[in-house]
Amino acid sequence: LFRSAEFQYSIVNSSLVPFAVDPNTGVVRTAGVFDRETIDSYDFTVVARDTGNLTGSAKVTVTISDVNDNAPIFNQTDYHTEFHPIQDQYITTVFATDRDIGLNGEVRYFVTGTKESGTQWRLRITARDLGTPPLSSVVESVITTRVPCDVILFRVDAVTGVVTAGSMCR
Repeated sequence: LFRSAEFQYSIVNSSLVPFAVDPNTGVVRTAGVFDRETIDSYDFTVVARDTGNLTGSAKVTVTISDVNDNAPIFNQTDYHTEFHPIQDQYITTVFATDRDIGLNGEVRYFVTGTKESGTQWRLRITARDLGTPPLSSVVESVITTRVPCDVILFRVDAVTGVVTAGSMCR
């Protein structure tokens, strides 16, 4: 009569990884919280031991997928620039980083508001990632002109964050 072996499963140094193994079935399950930006993969060994004390092992690698859990962060809390308005003039470059990867970490820039007060213009610039759902941050850029202008058209390059201005000054 043939009897199949019974196994007991365990993880070597199990206190070092956020996983658990069912000792009877060998099914590995999560036993913790994961953050890809902190640790992006885990390597551990699962050991199977039969009733005769013979063992076998398998190395397991778990790669943590990215979720869009970080909004872009600007490298400055605000931007201040002074310029003499001429057509298509470089003003400044805004820059934001996103700790996520792939589309979740790709940042695009948009001018989402302007407010004029004499020779001072306040631009509201949004950095938005391409994740699902998209996350965003806002920064204010204060731009002072040396002469009053009736109309200034501010643009920000969506990819590079370069801010330029075209103006109609007296």
